[in-house]
Amino acid sequence: YGIERLLEGFLLADLPDTELHIYGTGDFDQEMTQIAQRHPNVVYGGLLLPSQAVEKEMEATLLVNPRSSQEKFVRYSFPSKTMEYMASATPVLTTRLPGMPKEYYPYVNFIDDESPQGIARALEAVFSRTEADLGRQGQAARDFVLKERNNRVQAGKILEMLRITERS
Repeated sequence: YGIERLLEGFLLADLPDTELHIYGTGDFDQEMTQIAQRHPNVVYGGLLLPSQAVEKEMEATLLVNPRSSQEKFVRYSFPSKTMEYMASATPVLTTRLPGMPKEYYPYVNFIDDESPQGIARALEAVFSRTEADLGRQGQAARDFVLKERNNRVQAGKILEMLRITERS
């Protein structure tokens, strides 16, 4: 899901006093362990309990979803990980996934060039902003998700759609 490109981009960006933490398991585990051993600013934490993952999300300065926008399946889905990240009030950096409605755009930062060099530029751009500015964006994202995209609002939209279909 783009972890290798994210890692390359992070190392290219050479951000002082910044660490990249990666959690989870997958095909890249062995390589991640080796890279983390060579680069002290890369932390590979393996699999976490859901409560631990949420805690890490809230401690972070930035959450990154590097999923490629070119994969066919992303046209038909919206990653729940993005909403989870937004709900944490931590700023989000993501690719422009085709399944993401434009209403989300003001609340996230984008990786427009998905190459390692483009990811490095996107990371540099986000980290050049003030902590206060990032905090405001993260809080606005949380407010948007909790007020506009909660289960009651979404269920109401489905009910309204069913009412319209019933009248037709």
